[in-house]
Amino acid sequence: MKAIILCGGAATRYGGNKVLTVFKKKSLLEWNIQFCIENGIHNILITTNEKFHADIAREIERIGKTVVQSIDELDISLSTQEDDKYGTAAALFPWAKTINDDFIVIFGDNYYDGKIDFSLEDKDCIATYKTFTKSKENLRLSYVEDDNTIIEKPHLYDEGLFFVGFMMFKKDMIKKLKKLQPSRRGEYEITEFFNSGDNRGIQPLNMHWFDITSREEIEYV
Repeated sequence: MKAIILCGGAATRYGGNKVLTVFKKKSLLEWNIQFCIENGIHNILITTNEKFHADIAREIERIGKTVVQSIDELDISLSTQEDDKYGTAAALFPWAKTINDDFIVIFGDNYYDGKIDFSLEDKDCIATYKTFTKSKENLRLSYVEDDNTIIEKPHLYDEGLFFVGFMMFKKDMIKKLKKLQPSRRGEYEITEFFNSGDNRGIQPLNMHWFDITSREEIEYV
């Protein structure tokens, strides 16, 4: 299995390169790479923003001197997101011609720590979720409907099942990327790419996970 780490955002609301933020004494990118290693994933594809590409390349070099396993044992590739495409799924386009294996999509501004306790098996794609009680904070998340369709920031549901964590895809799913259309916001959404799967599944997220949305949050975790 390959991993695609999405680091293509400009982080304009955050005010800096979020994936290089130090969280629990490690950068989020280091946590992402360590998560891949712990789950036996050694082929890692990282999509960057042109603005932060050089910084991320330097961080990977630094991580290679600190992780338990030498970074030379990993196969890490970097590519910048295409200028004319926006959104989380846009970060998949640079790898569309190189995907020849099932793949997991993880988000560079998220913290992951734990083992993946399921596999794709007969599913085209699987997304992880958590169940949240009623809160206005939930409105910024993506809601999971009964038929395993994920609604991007629905602004309607403030409790229930919400997509958090990561997504896994069978390799043939990458063919559907050509047919993916941008949303009304002009963005290619990872949720719509997931929804294009004919046989979708969801799994509870049973690991340590945190979504970094602001600098203030880091100080209180």
